[in-house]
Amino acid sequence: MEQTSLDGSSGEIIDTSVNGNNATSGGGLITRIEDPAIAGNPGTCRYGDFDGVDDLVTDTNAGDYLNGLEAITVMAWVYNTDELAGNDRGVFFTDDPSGQDNRLGLRYDTDGLYGDGNNVIKASVFTDECDATDECLQVETVSDVMVQDQWQHVAMTWTTQGEIKVYVDGAEVETSGTRGSGGTGALASIERLDIGEGAKGDRWQGRIDEFRIYGVALTEAEIMAEMSRAFPCSGFGPNHIRLSHPGEGLTCSSSQITVSACANEDCSELFGEPVEVELTSPFDGWTPNPVTFTGRTDVDLSVTQPSTISLDANAVNPSAQELTRCFNGGTETCEMDFFDTGFVINVPDHIAAVTTASTIAAVRKDDDSQQCVPGFSNETREVGFWSGYSDPATGSTSVSVDSDSISQTSPGTGIELQFNANGIATFDLSYPDVGRLSLNARYEGSSANGDEGLVMAGTTEFVVRPDRFLLDVPGNPGATDANGGVFTAAGEAFEVTVSALNANGDQTPNFGQEATPESVRLESSLVAPAGGDAPFVKGSFGAFGEACDGSAAAAGSACGEFSWPEVGIFALTPRLAAGSGYLGTEDVIGTRLDYVGRFIPARFDITVSEQGIVEPFCTAGAADFAYTGQDLSWESGFAPIIIAEARTVSGGVAQNYTRGGFMKLDELDLIRAPAASDSSAIDAQGDPFPVTATLSGMALSNLGAGRVQYVFSASDTLSFDKAVDSRVAPFTPDYSIALSALMDSDMVSAAPQTPVNVRPSFGFDVRYGRLNLENAYGPEISGLTVPFNAEYYTGAAFALNAADSCWAYNTGADVVLDDSGLSGGSTSVDSKADTLASGVPPSGSELKLTAPGQGNTGDVSVTFGVPSWLKGDFDGDGGLENPSALATFGVYRGHDRVIYWQER
Repeated sequence: MEQTSLDGSSGEIIDTSVNGNNATSGGGLITRIEDPAIAGNPGTCRYGDFDGVDDLVTDTNAGDYLNGLEAITVMAWVYNTDELAGNDRGVFFTDDPSGQDNRLGLRYDTDGLYGDGNNVIKASVFTDECDATDECLQVETVSDVMVQDQWQHVAMTWTTQGEIKVYVDGAEVETSGTRGSGGTGALASIERLDIGEGAKGDRWQGRIDEFRIYGVALTEAEIMAEMSRAFPCSGFGPNHIRLSHPGEGLTCSSSQITVSACANEDCSELFGEPVEVELTSPFDGWTPNPVTFTGRTDVDLSVTQPSTISLDANAVNPSAQELTRCFNGGTETCEMDFFDTGFVINVPDHIAAVTTASTIAAVRKDDDSQQCVPGFSNETREVGFWSGYSDPATGSTSVSVDSDSISQTSPGTGIELQFNANGIATFDLSYPDVGRLSLNARYEGSSANGDEGLVMAGTTEFVVRPDRFLLDVPGNPGATDANGGVFTAAGEAFEVTVSALNANGDQTPNFGQEATPESVRLESSLVAPAGGDAPFVKGSFGAFGEACDGSAAAAGSACGEFSWPEVGIFALTPRLAAGSGYLGTEDVIGTRLDYVGRFIPARFDITVSEQGIVEPFCTAGAADFAYTGQDLSWESGFAPIIIAEARTVSGGVAQNYTRGGFMKLDELDLIRAPAASDSSAIDAQGDPFPVTATLSGMALSNLGAGRVQYVFSASDTLSFDKAVDSRVAPFTPDYSIALSALMDSDMVSAAPQTPVNVRPSFGFDVRYGRLNLENAYGPEISGLTVPFNAEYYTGAAFALNAADSCWAYNTGADVVLDDSGLSGGSTSVDSKADTLASGVPPSGSELKLTAPGQGNTGDVSVTFGVPSWLKGDFDGDGGLENPSALATFGVYRGHDRVIYWQER
C-alpha cells in the first residue's frame, strides 16, 4: 500500500505483481510510513492504517482468480492495536460476513470454539465439495498467538488434500482443533476479497501491509523468505544530513569531514538508499563535491586562510526532511577553526587494550610554498593531550598516552615528546574500552623555549574495536555426541549471553551504546548428526547492558533468546551483526562455542497409518464369520502400523532424530492397552462383551527424516471370549487397542496426544457356535451313521451354520466311543478327515461306526472332541463341554416310505 493518499477511486491500490488485480479502499483508509514492519530503505515502506470501524480494502473480482484453485497461500504483515479480550477482528474474508467461518478467511479469535484455546488465529476455507450453507474446514491455532501493539507476520496455506496450516512470523504454528470434514476439491463460493474484515464482520484495528496471495502452498522456508522481503521505498529521503568534523584544521593540509545520511533524528539508523549531497559552506575547497553515497562517507575540506568556517550541506536527491546538523564529537556545532600551525595526529584504528604506536607531527604553513613544513625540529616539547568520546558520546574509562591516563578536558595532560628533524614524535596509546574517540593536542609557546605566543593544536578520531566476543549458554551440558547430556527441546527458547571483550579479557562497557548500536549475531554450524539438517539458529540479542528479563546487566554484555528447530548438537560463533565492521572499520569474530546441546524433540506425534484388518475364520461360505472363542489374527499384510514423528515446539518435524544415534525409541517404548471388552456388543447379562488380546512385541523401523514406524506382530491374537453368558446373536465387532503412552529414554513423550486408539476393521460377524451331534440307531449287523453339523445362535435358537465350510475335522482322531453298553462285540469309528461343507460333513465323510455283529446290541456313547469355540452347554450345567450322542445298535430303523410293518 505505497499510495501516499487514498480517496476510494476504483483500483487505486495497486497489485505489484504482473496480474493487475488492483483493489479499492473504503471508509477513509489512510497510509502511513512512520513505523513499518521492516524499517529502513529498502523496507516494507508504507502500510494501511485501519480504524477498526469502516476502513476496508476490497477487490470485487477476486472470485475470478481464486475460485477453482487447488492450493493457496495468503500472507500479510499485521499490527493489532485493539485489546486482546473480545477480539474477533479479521485480516481478510471472501464473502458477506455471516458469523460462520464458512469461506476462505483468516482472523483473530479471543475465545477459541473447538480447540479449547484462547487468543488463537483461525483460518478457514470453502470448496466445491462442501455444503454452501455450512462450515467446510477451519482450524484454530494453539493459545496465545494473538499479539497487541507489535508487528506480526501471519500466513495460511491450504491444499486440495484438505490440510490448512497457519504460520506466525515465518514458523508453522500448531493447531489446537479442526472443524468440518470437508476441505478437499477446489476453492469455491468466493464473492470478493475484503482485506481488514473477518467472518464475524469485525473490522481490523491497526495496520496491514504486504498482503500477498499465491496459487500454491508455500513451504515454511519459502514463507520465511517472503516475510523477510524488503523493497526500495520511494517518496521520501533521509531525516537529515549530518557533518561530523574535528573542530580544528590546518590551512596547509586538508581536513576529513564525515557526511552521514541519517534515517532518524538521533542518527541511530542510516538511510538505506543512495543520496546526492551538495556541500555548500564553505563554497569551495570540498573534494569531492557533490558526493553520492549510501549511509556514510568521508570528504576532504581545504581552507587556506586562518578563519572560522560554518559548515553546511544540502541533500539534493532525495531531499532531506530536516535541516543539516553538525557535530564535533558529542557537541553539536557547525563551526570549525583553521590555523596556520598545528598538529597532525595519526592514531590507527586498533583493538581495545592493545598498545598502539601513534604519531604526532608539528607543522606550520610555509610562507612561500603554502605547504605544511615541520614546526619543530629535533626538539623536546611538553604537549597537552586530552581525549573525547565521539561514539558513544560518553564513557567510563580513560585513554592512556605513554602509559599515563590523560584528561578528558582542555588543556589536557602534559606529555613530554621528542620531535625529530621532520617534526614527528611517536607515542603509545591504549584504551581498554571501545568506540570512536577523539584525541586532542595543544601546545602553547613560552619564553623559555623561545616561542612565546606560539599556539599549536590538533585533533584526530580513531576507532577502538573489541578483541573478541565470548558466549555463555546457561545450562548447556556441552554434549559432544548423541549420548551426551540433554540441553533442551528443539524449538524451545534458550538464553545466550554474549560479552564484548578487550585483549585482556575484560568487558568493554561501551559496546552496544553507539549512536547506531552495534550488536552481535550468531552463526551456527552442525556438529552432529553428520550430514543432518542444519537450520539457522533463530533469535537475536537484546540491548547491551540489559538482561533477558529486562533488568540491568553488566555493561558490555547482552542476553538474547534463541531457538534451534532440530535435534542434535551445533557450534556457535559470535560475530558483529553489521557486515561493514565495527563502526565501519574491521570485523570482530568471537570465540567459537564448540558444543551446544544435546537438543531433543519436544514431543512425538502419533499417526495410525494402518488401523489393521482382522482376518475372519471362514471366508469359504456364503458369509464371512468367526466363532466366539477363536484366536483371531491380522490379515496378512494388514497388521496395524503406527508412525511416530519427532516434533519441535512449533510442530515441525525434527528430522535429525533418526540420524546418528539420536533416536532414543526402542520396540518396547510404545505402550499398548488392549480393551478388555467390545465397544458396543453386550453379553447375555447385559455386560460389555469380554475380549482377550494377546499382543507380541512390535517391529520398529527407522523411516528417516524424523519418522519411525511400529508394526504389530503377525502372532498377535484377539479372542471374543466364549462362555455361557456370551451366547448372543451374531454381531460385528467394534474393538479398540489404546496406544496409551510413547516415551523414549530421554523422557520425550507423545503426551498430551495419547491415548490414541487403534480401531481394527472387522469385515465379518462373530457367531456363538457349537457342533451338534444327533442320536442314531440301527441294526447291529450294519454300520451306523451319527449325524453332526455346525450350528450358531441366532439370538432365539441354534440354527445350522451354513456359512461354515472351513472347519476341518478328523473323526478317527477326535471321536471317542464308549461301547461298554453293548451286549457283546465292539464297534469303532470309520476314520474320515475332511472339511465341513455348508455346515455339514460332505457325503462319504460322515461319522460312521462299524457294525458290532449279529446279536451284539446296546448303546454306544459317542463324544466328539472339538475346539473350545465349538463346545456348548448341552447339559445346562453352566459349563461348556464337547458334543455327545448315543448310537443304539439292535434297533432297525426301517424305511422312510413304510408307514406300518408287523412280523408274524
